[in-house]
Amino acid sequence: FYLGKNGSQFFRIPTIATTDGLFKPEAITNERFANLTNVVWSPNRTLAVLQTSDGATKLFDFKRYDFLNQEERNLGSNLRSVTWHPSEKTIIAFESTPAGERSLIRVDILTSKTERLIDLRAYQLTNPTLIWSPNGRTVLLIENGIYLYDVTTRSLTKLARSDGTLAASWSPSSEQLAVEFANNLAIIKLSDQTLTELAFRMPLAKTSWLADGS
Repeated sequence: FYLGKNGSQFFRIPTIATTDGLFKPEAITNERFANLTNVVWSPNRTLAVLQTSDGATKLFDFKRYDFLNQEERNLGSNLRSVTWHPSEKTIIAFESTPAGERSLIRVDILTSKTERLIDLRAYQLTNPTLIWSPNGRTVLLIENGIYLYDVTTRSLTKLARSDGTLAASWSPSSEQLAVEFANNLAIIKLSDQTLTELAFRMPLAKTSWLADGS
C-alpha cells in the first residue's frame, strides 16, 4: 500500500501479476486527502489512523475499497503516537493536551468510546513511540528508554539497560525485543531482562524476525 497523487490518494500493488506480467497499482480511495503526516495501518490493512499537519487524528475505514461507503471519523486533536491491538478492535494512543496532561488512552473502534488508562506525567514522556505486542498483553513505549505497559494490571515499568534506545520490535511470541542503540543492536529477553548485544551495526528497520522468533 502507498500514498500517491501528491499525498491525496491511496493505492495498493497486488501480489499477483496481470496477464501481461505487470503488477499494476490499483486505487483504493478517491483523491480526498491532504496534509497527511502519519499513517498507522491496522494489522489487516482495512483501517488506518491518519494524522495531519494541523494536529487532527482521524480513523479511516476503507470498506473493502468501496469508494462510496468509506468512512472517516475524527478522533480529536490531542493524540500523538498510536498503536493497534492485534484484533483491530481497539487502539491505544498517547494523549498530550495544551493543559499539560500526558496519558495513555484506549479507543474502542466500534463505538469510538475512549478510556483513560494511566497518567504519564511523572515519567517525563512527551511523545513516545507505541507498539502493541503480538499477544495483545503489553504496549511498548520508547522514549528515553523502553517502558512496558501491562494492559491487564495497568502498570508501567522501565526496562533496565534500555537508555539510549532508538527503536525496538517485538518477537512474534512477545517474549523478546530487538533493540537498536546508537552503536549496535541487542536482544532483550523479557522474562529476566537479559540483554545480549549483537556484534554488528544495522538499523532496526532493515531487520526482521523469523516467524518462529528464533
